[in-house]
Amino acid sequence: MALPTRHALSRARLFWDLADECPMEQRDRCEAFMEAAIIFCRAALHRVQSQYKRRPNFKAWWEGLLNDADLKFIRTRRDRIVKQAPEAFNQVGRPGQPFNHAADTYHYKHYTIRATTTLRRCVDATERYVQDADAKFGEP
Repeated sequence: MALPTRHALSRARLFWDLADECPMEQRDRCEAFMEAAIIFCRAALHRVQSQYKRRPNFKAWWEGLLNDADLKFIRTRRDRIVKQAPEAFNQVGRPGQPFNHAADTYHYKHYTIRATTTLRRCVDATERYVQDADAKFGEP
């Protein structure tokens, strides 16, 4: 099911796509787009919480999200960006082997996994939870 274009996850995907497309000369833009994707991804969950927090069984469902590694990743990254400092991306360089895209240089845990690949996994996980919340707590 496609989400509306103004949905927070649609915006997260837009910024993630823009980050993926940035040429090497636009590394600052790439970083900004990745940060925006993280913020909008977390906003999607905040909106779910605001929309459904008074529904029966929502609190238990919400607390179950705390164990999801992808959601924890987004939560901690978003909190750092909003409350402390810009995101701290790891970067890799290959002397004599230039990268085509700025996103190729950024990673989180392992240099072979692009930061945008990690973000895609997190956005996908968030979308599954948003759809689950809509199915469980939304209007029939």
